[in-house]
Amino acid sequence: MSLIVRILLTPVWILGLIAFGSLTYQLLQFVLENHQLYLPFLYGMGGGFVVFYLLLFNKSTNLLWFQTLTHELTHALFNILFLNKMAYLFASAGKGGEVASRGSHNFIILLTPYCFPIITFFLVLVRPFLQASSLHTFDIIFGVTYMYHLLTFLQQATPFQTDITKCGLLFSYTFIVFMNVFIAGALICFLSGDFPAVWDYCKTGALLIRDYVSNPAFLSDLVF
Repeated sequence: MSLIVRILLTPVWILGLIAFGSLTYQLLQFVLENHQLYLPFLYGMGGGFVVFYLLLFNKSTNLLWFQTLTHELTHALFNILFLNKMAYLFASAGKGGEVASRGSHNFIILLTPYCFPIITFFLVLVRPFLQASSLHTFDIIFGVTYMYHLLTFLQQATPFQTDITKCGLLFSYTFIVFMNVFIAGALICFLSGDFPAVWDYCKTGALLIRDYVSNPAFLSDLVF
């Protein structure tokens, strides 16, 4: 990735982090004040945390393989979305993993495994079609998958990862943190009101970024 692209985009991720970070913080406060509305999801996250660390403590090779698999599947998914031709996908418990493809490659393909909860995403697509009676159980599973993503991302996103070093540490981490914060807020909105709530969240964040750019004093007052 060229230095010019990094210089141009890094401030965008920082502005996005400030804007959507403030919104996500407000949403988290709402969840804490109204936690009874989100109990299945929160139970799932708590249970996922316990199971993950029990498996990690027992040095589960199945967990390591599954983490590698979902990492490489995310690479593969975004390769396909960018119309690259897949050659092969390899995942193992001890030898890492690899995706080979032909076509154009970019920072999104490289960095999305650290910020895109691929299993949770597919559950998002299913949830609107479920009956209300199924949502309690489904949201527990939803919470488990999201906690799995968070813990795996924290474990994998080291400064020694080839994906991250290729894009540069500052660029990579600002993008990864911004996207994780953005997605966290979007998921809370989704649980509250499905896709219309997510769209409102995106619009509000975009308007905040516009305000920051058009009125830097507003941004300085917010930060300081």
